[in-house]
Amino acid sequence: MSAIPSQGVSPETRVEVELLYRALQQLPDKQREAIVLFEITGLSLEEVREIQGGSLSGVKSRIVRGRDALADLLGVTAERDQAAVSSARIERPINHRPLFAVGSPMIRTTEVKR
Repeated sequence: MSAIPSQGVSPETRVEVELLYRALQQLPDKQREAIVLFEITGLSLEEVREIQGGSLSGVKSRIVRGRDALADLLGVTAERDQAAVSSARIERPINHRPLFAVGSPMIRTTEVKR
């Protein structure tokens, strides 16, 4: 856990971030990249598509499958109404902010290819 700075970060957050990093490493490369670009750095779906190539629906699929795999890997269980989840799964809340900005010490990779 030495790659995660301790200044201003609670021990609980450090552990959670380290668990997330470990779980992310277990995802297929394209899923991991889509999750990091969309969820952590806050890029739009179109920006992720431009970086990864392919179709917008392919990006959405990678994000959905990556989220599901992360939930399984992290032991997160929740009862879901599948109809509601499938329609809203890719949308962000209006006030969504990325977890970490690119270049933040909490992100191990500081460059995003554009």
